Amino acid sequence: MNPQSPIPPNLMGIMIKKSGLQWIILFLITFALTQCKKQDRFVDKPNSEKDQVLSTLDSIYFYAKQIYLWNDQLPEHIQFNPRKFYTTQSKEEMDIYKRELFELSQYALNPVSGRPYEYNEQNLSLPKYSTLLQLSSKDNNSAKQSTISVDANNKFGLSFVAVGEDDLRLLYVDKNSPAGMAGLVRSDKIVRINNATVQTNNTFTNFLSDALKNPFVDIEFQNFTDGRSAIQKVRLTGRPYEPNPVLAYRKLNINSREVGYIAYLNFTEENNTRKYLEPILYSFANADIKDLIIDLRYNGGGFQNTCKYIANQIAPANARGKVMFSEHYNKLMQQRGATILTQQPLEDEFEYPFYLDGRIATLFDIDYSVENNTSYFASDGLLNGLQTIYFIVSNRTASSSELLINSLKPYINVVLIGVSDRPNQPVKTYGKPVGFIDLHINRFALFLPMYQTKNAIQYGDFFDGLPSDYSVLDDPTIAFGDVQDPTIITMMKHAGLTANTILLPNKMMQRNQGLAKKKDFTLKYFYNSIYPIGSMIKTKREIKIKSKPSNY
Repeated sequence: MNPQSPIPPNLMGIMIKKSGLQWIILFLITFALTQCKKQDRFVDKPNSEKDQVLSTLDSIYFYAKQIYLWNDQLPEHIQFNPRKFYTTQSKEEMDIYKRELFELSQYALNPVSGRPYEYNEQNLSLPKYSTLLQLSSKDNNSAKQSTISVDANNKFGLSFVAVGEDDLRLLYVDKNSPAGMAGLVRSDKIVRINNATVQTNNTFTNFLSDALKNPFVDIEFQNFTDGRSAIQKVRLTGRPYEPNPVLAYRKLNINSREVGYIAYLNFTEENNTRKYLEPILYSFANADIKDLIIDLRYNGGGFQNTCKYIANQIAPANARGKVMFSEHYNKLMQQRGATILTQQPLEDEFEYPFYLDGRIATLFDIDYSVENNTSYFASDGLLNGLQTIYFIVSNRTASSSELLINSLKPYINVVLIGVSDRPNQPVKTYGKPVGFIDLHINRFALFLPMYQTKNAIQYGDFFDGLPSDYSVLDDPTIAFGDVQDPTIITMMKHAGLTANTILLPNKMMQRNQGLAKKKDFTLKYFYNSIYPIGSMIKTKREIKIKSKPSNY
């Protein structure tokens, strides 16, 4: 069966056998219906476009039935009936597909919790993992993606958080973005945007969202890190920029003990992360760092290959040559039964096809066995003498972030320090031990959980998240790496150190207006991103084909 065919072949055969009278009646009914004034934007369109929507609905189901991690718990096509999601009330094409995805995601139940694996505690109306994104010309250019930010919602490089009544702060700023180049940093207090005074209500949130869609935005802010609080004004012009995933880094000397700190926002394409992270790791190696703090509190995941690169750089020497993690696909895929993958050509990062035995290779040619999809720690990395790695996490820490943590746990002392949006709140990470290979269907990229990752001791069942060892209130009024950040204080307490023994790297690191007086206020985050949380993408360059393509 052609997975992208709008009508299964057996039904097409039946329809062709209609008598002439039946076809006349069908024509008259169709003509009458098309003359009616419709509210639905799709019903007014030619049948070919409607058929394309129906075809996409079928394709989403057929792909899920073969490659979804829990495909054995999905109903048969006739029972599920994907075309039921196309109705005269359907006003947005994407909404049609998302309703289908949500229903598909609720069948597979986790025997431990009794709830669907894709139960989304943070948004009950969306699947926890599965999603669909509309492709654009930029999305189809992988080489450009690796160097230029394509997040249309964040062309200024701004993310916000409300820390109190009418108190809006910058949550983080990409250093390469227009905001970063203008000198804006985490903890800056936003006073006015486009001459509108900041408020922490829904009306202003909508105003802010609209303002960030414009080509430029005027921001008035206060910066406390330099000892001044005078209101400054800057106009930002939105533009694409090369993302810098390192938000901040510090070297702290505590009782003659060197501690490194890195705030890492996103597992960008490996070459991009190498560019910004590797010089820092070299400087830490030269300083003989023994304890490392990696701040992943806002890191929702990214490229799996980048996770492997970082793991190799910070793993201890005793991990060399041992299992980092393994990928576990469903039985049908492991047994080479997912024939629908013949519809997905295998391409490199520049969109050139791979060839196998004189033909273009496809995802069907891949060996999805556990043995073929086990990653091992490579030779010694830059920081192979670490004693403890502290990870700062939150309920947004997901996917590749969790994979990095879980892969290192069997080999080195790992401590999780969680931050929450309210006091006295136990913290777990997002809970996404599954990964994707992006699948293209018409104008869309489909992301379905295709494999589960497990570490060297075969642990990977953290669907409800990895629990933190310590939990503290997030404090965005303090700069990344500031020794008065509750997370850094917690790290020092765990290590038996005290704050007054620290030699500050500069005099600008001082406590701003903390949250001590706002403990009854729940932080409200505005990440300003089109990308869903928990993206762990296995790029086609990582995939191991059964035999070497003739032109590669």
